[in-house]
Amino acid sequence: MGYLEKKIGKALEKAASEMCEGNLHEHILEDPLQGGAGTSTNMNLNEDLTNRALEIIGEKKDNH
Repeated sequence: MGYLEKKIGKALEKAASEMCEGNLHEHILEDPLQGGAGTSTNMNLNEDLTNRALEIIGEKKDNH
């Protein structure tokens, strides 16, 4: 759709593949039973994927 730069899209795709392979599970802090409507779980997963994608493209992770 053209919303992301190609290198960012590829980095997010690679990060998502790594997560599916189980390589990022230690970063998922939310207990699935505590997810409620899913907001906290989704925020945690999005942050983990974004930080891994930043690492892949050689940028500094956002650790705020």
